[in-house]
Amino acid sequence: MPLYLVRWPTLTASLVQADDEDELLDILDQDDDPGGCTFEVYSGPLWIDFDIPFKIGARKPENSVPTDPSDFTVEPTSDFRGELGPDMVRVTTPLCDEVSDMKLEVLRGAFPQLAEHIDAHELDEDRTAALSDDGLGAALLSELWPLVRYHQALGDLADRDDFEATMMKQMRVTTILPAMRRALEQALEDAPARKAD
Repeated sequence: MPLYLVRWPTLTASLVQADDEDELLDILDQDDDPGGCTFEVYSGPLWIDFDIPFKIGARKPENSVPTDPSDFTVEPTSDFRGELGPDMVRVTTPLCDEVSDMKLEVLRGAFPQLAEHIDAHELDEDRTAALSDDGLGAALLSELWPLVRYHQALGDLADRDDFEATMMKQMRVTTILPAMRRALEQALEDAPARKAD
């Protein structure tokens, strides 16, 4: 099952696994309109950590070897809000070369103009640059073309009044999603059967 690097129209990117591009669009629709997204198969490095908001302490003296889980304590951290479920899982990345490589690969794939600016300019030792830097500002603005195209698609959709456009407006998307296409095809297949009844 491929992993996709998805670039949203804003300055946001996601890594999403899906069987194929149709399933990817259906998955992305769970969060927002995928009509403004671009995507490509991602085969670069990947390292993401998941943790829960609890800290482990020791009950026994410092140099003793634990013999049972009860030799430890488990206490909630300040991040724990008392709710149990999937939302208590935090997503983080460790500080290591593999994660740096992953972030660089995502940066180059999702934000190529910004990556090119970074590659072309010497940054301070701490890798900082001022937002007022003309080159950085221009690179960031050039990354907004997907947002421009998305707003143009919204405008085009607003001017339409055909059946597909009505469906897309109701679903708040700028493209016919695979699930919508399948539902339409099924409705068309069922239509003769309904008339016969």
